[in-house]
Amino acid sequence: GSQNDMATIRLTTADSLLFAAARELLTNVVKHADADTAEVTAEFDDGVARLVVVDDGVGLPDEVEIEKLMRRRQAAGHIGLASRRVRIEGVGGTFSLENRPSGGTAVVVEVPAREV
Repeated sequence: GSQNDMATIRLTTADSLLFAAARELLTNVVKHADADTAEVTAEFDDGVARLVVVDDGVGLPDEVEIEKLMRRRQAAGHIGLASRRVRIEGVGGTFSLENRPSGGTAVVVEVPAREV
């Protein structure tokens, strides 16, 4: 089962990938979200390393599809998040980004991993 003890450190093969994703996501929160708070959660369970970043910022414009937004930002030279997503999907992981009903955004990254 999942261990939520703050004193427990479990190293996995996905740590550097998830750390880089967290850094990029938090940079985007600071630059674009106008958020008061952001929460980062990392879990490892059943061979999956999971990173969740939630903020209470302005969210994404409703009319903007995530794929179009990512392509447009990448075309403009903003490749940070897009390159992280490519790396995540390249190892068989998933990347989801969506508006939260209460405001802000939620990002969930899942990567197959094993403990080291």
